[in-house]
Amino acid sequence: MIIHADATKTKPGTRFYIHCRNIASAVMFLLEHGEGREKYNIVGEREVNNLEMAQFIAGVIGKPLKYELVDFHSSRPGHDLRYALDGTKMTGLGWNIPMSFEDSLRSTILWTLDRKEWVGL
Repeated sequence: MIIHADATKTKPGTRFYIHCRNIASAVMFLLEHGEGREKYNIVGEREVNNLEMAQFIAGVIGKPLKYELVDFHSSRPGHDLRYALDGTKMTGLGWNIPMSFEDSLRSTILWTLDRKEWVGL
């Protein structure tokens, strides 16, 4: 597996991954607690690097992870190694993510594995 990394090929890219159910929860929360015409960032509970993500998936499916850290960012102007938003406005309103990163990813992996015909397995 190719893992996007920095120019030194030692630091994987990062994201705040979020499950669609958590997004739906945030939208429902904003319908009740948000202010009209205001902007809110809906973010995942924590920043996860791409290697951690691949290792977690490999662990859940019980397969070894063979990977290479590759620098795609240096040759692609505007392509960021890190994507992150500030979610403090949402938490300040009292919203909390209902489903943890680990639980939501594990659930998604298992759901997908139960539908092998969809992924060609």
